Amino acid sequence: MRKRIRIGDRTLYRWIRPLFDPIQLIGAFPRYIGFFKDLVKYSRLHGAEQIEIVNTYPCIHDKTQTTSLKPKLIIMLMLVHE
Repeated sequence: MRKRIRIGDRTLYRWIRPLFDPIQLIGAFPRYIGFFKDLVKYSRLHGAEQIEIVNTYPCIHDKTQTTSLKPKLIIMLMLVHE
């Protein structure tokens, strides 16, 4: 008798996730709204440069209050791009 294989929700998620993450997809919609709110807020600041939408690269799943970049790393990156 053959053993029946049952594919659970977690298994299906693990197989789909390398192609796209359905959980992040659902969470992306409110984050895009937040991205555009931040963009409008920035554009209204005094002296803010004009941003064209084609030059944006929204990292909507990486919004943090601080950055983990160290000053030494920033200097190294600046020297590389001179």
